[in-house]
Amino acid sequence: MKVLIIGATGYLGSTIVENFKKQNVELYGLARSIESYEKIKRMGISPIKGDIFKPETLKVATEQVDAVIHVAAPGNAFNDGAPAFNEDHEAIKTVLDTMKGTNKTFIYSSGAMVIADLQKIGEAAPHMSEEIPAINPPSFVAKRVETENMVLQAAEFGIRTIVIRIPHIYGKGKNYMFPFLIDTAMKEKASFYINKGENLISFVHVEDLAELYWLALKNSPAGELYHPASFDMNMKSIALSISDKLGFVVQTNSISFEEAKVLWGEAPSLVFGINTNLNSTKATNVLHWIPKYSSIDEEIEEIFKLKYGN
Repeated sequence: MKVLIIGATGYLGSTIVENFKKQNVELYGLARSIESYEKIKRMGISPIKGDIFKPETLKVATEQVDAVIHVAAPGNAFNDGAPAFNEDHEAIKTVLDTMKGTNKTFIYSSGAMVIADLQKIGEAAPHMSEEIPAINPPSFVAKRVETENMVLQAAEFGIRTIVIRIPHIYGKGKNYMFPFLIDTAMKEKASFYINKGENLISFVHVEDLAELYWLALKNSPAGELYHPASFDMNMKSIALSISDKLGFVVQTNSISFEEAKVLWGEAPSLVFGINTNLNSTKATNVLHWIPKYSSIDEEIEEIFKLKYGN
């Protein structure tokens, strides 16, 4: 099987490459520049020239393979907002149009934010099932929901489509949220959570997530959606974990959502304040996915070392 990874040089994409190189597949990476072309070659896989924002090149790349896995971040989704997801949507439409009637596989990477509950900042909420549609997403990810639906519906047109809604990824010292929290704790001499800090956040180690992509490629039926969540923590517990690492340097404090926006900005504050706790029953039962990692302690330690050298 020939597999094209869009976003092969990124955090998740490069880990998928590491995993898939152990399998019996031919791996390709989409290269939109000379730099990415050379980087993909150094990874030991074959580059295919193309750009997700140049439809004709994406069409040609898709025609050369049996499966496409899209893990590229759509621009800076937080800073660019809707336009990033709009452009990503059009790129994915090109892939699906190219695949119609071929029984090829397309895996789309979405995010837990599409089913986040904005009404419960700092409060707990029930786990969100893989069967729950994203009905009322935050406005800045609304287009991503449209993309999810387009991908799932394309299973009716001779494409084996799969959607993976990703929670917070960690591992290799590259988690998105911890550097914000550690920097703030060092600067303010306090590790913060919003309101009660009871909102639940799901995590998945990047290596466990890469394994789920392999299992989905190998075993998933068409038109399925999965939540790869390994474990949950509430935001207060995360703040306490950071405080424990920093020892006597910081204390742990609650702040309001308005105070958080001043401290971190609105988008990160939403990430830290809302529930993104996912139920991964289908991933376990259908794909037989068993994550190996279940703690953020080493990740916090690694990020702290990378940033502060001790």
